[in-house]
Amino acid sequence: ALPAAVDLKPGMFVRVEIETGGTTALVVSLKALVWREAGPAVFIVSDGIARLKPITIRRKASAVVEVVHGLATGDRIVVEGAGLLNDGEKVRAEIASAQPLNTAP
Repeated sequence: ALPAAVDLKPGMFVRVEIETGGTTALVVSLKALVWREAGPAVFIVSDGIARLKPITIRRKASAVVEVVHGLATGDRIVVEGAGLLNDGEKVRAEIASAQPLNTAP
């Protein structure tokens, strides 16, 4: 609903944003994904060792995907160079900054 004083005429273009009530989702960067025979996976880092962890993904939003199975909040994953790793390799981890993402269903 627009106020009566708006000077819009038929055929004019407008830009609108519609908020649909976002949901909270666990997401990872597309750069963290590796594809193996079983499907998508990520490398989880624990005690300096990278372990391959199969995951189930659902939606893609910008440069991230929603993870619906296989990861937990707080898991440390490899983002840069994940495609060059093998299961069980030693890694040196650096903490990256995280930013919240709102995804709509």
